[in-house]
Amino acid sequence: MMTTKTKTITTGELRDLRTSNPDCMLLDVLPKERFDHEHIEGAANVPLHSADFLQRVDGIANGKSRTIVVCSGHDAGDDSGLAVARLTDAGYGDVSTYRGTAAAYRAGPGLPTEQSQVAGQPDDDAEPRAATADGLLRARASSHTERGAVTPGYAADRSAVLRMLDSALATELVSMLRYQRQASMARGLVARSIAQEFRDHAHEEAAHAELLATRIVQLGGQPDFSPDRLSQRSEAEYTDSIELSAMIHESLVAERITVDSYRAMIVAIGNDDPTTRRMLETILAMEEEHAEDLASLLDDPLLPRDTRRQG
Repeated sequence: MMTTKTKTITTGELRDLRTSNPDCMLLDVLPKERFDHEHIEGAANVPLHSADFLQRVDGIANGKSRTIVVCSGHDAGDDSGLAVARLTDAGYGDVSTYRGTAAAYRAGPGLPTEQSQVAGQPDDDAEPRAATADGLLRARASSHTERGAVTPGYAADRSAVLRMLDSALATELVSMLRYQRQASMARGLVARSIAQEFRDHAHEEAAHAELLATRIVQLGGQPDFSPDRLSQRSEAEYTDSIELSAMIHESLVAERITVDSYRAMIVAIGNDDPTTRRMLETILAMEEEHAEDLASLLDDPLLPRDTRRQG
């Protein structure tokens, strides 16, 4: 594999560039909370791991010929390198990195900054910079400890994520109640195995609700279990059919709605909250299994003909 030269500019070079080329775009790729805490004046913030990173950069740059300097601070060199690679692959021709901090930039070009380096060569400043990075990480982790898992590096819109999780929690609880009722109402020889299927689904929906409630608390929210508000927040409906075939059909429709709902949440969160995304992906896989199980039940030859899937 060939080594590629990383174009990294110093504090002084960045100052000179912004003076000689006022149209130069300084792109800060850190998470929004860290950008809000400290950034270089005039920088645009597009978090690297946002799902629409390139589209947002395109909207700001207004052309692939614009000079771009990627900024991510001393402690995020990998992010700046990845950002440069993505921008270069997307067709931007003049992209470099500045790995100094906002404080270093304000202080002037005399402070130590990273120098241009060919990938694979030793970096004499790596140990002091790592020590500085460790100190910054510890300082950030030590602030606002009451927020628990919500660190300054959390990139998602926490309020939006909590609203989505609250709706998902309500959906799971309503689905659990619907399945529990269906398991109790199913009668007859044919219904025994189907009632067990309903019962299994109810238990799994309860487990999903517990996962969602736990994540809501981790993000600083409060899970809402109020019976009065469940139906208002749930994507799925609670139904009280008596006929076995109708129960299966209504739960299948509800599962299909739930599947689409989880897919939309996963897309909306993207890479901004990987822990929540992975949890939703796990639940989505089980909801897809539920939908397939119910669709298979509709093929039972002992059910009324008009409720079975047509070939």
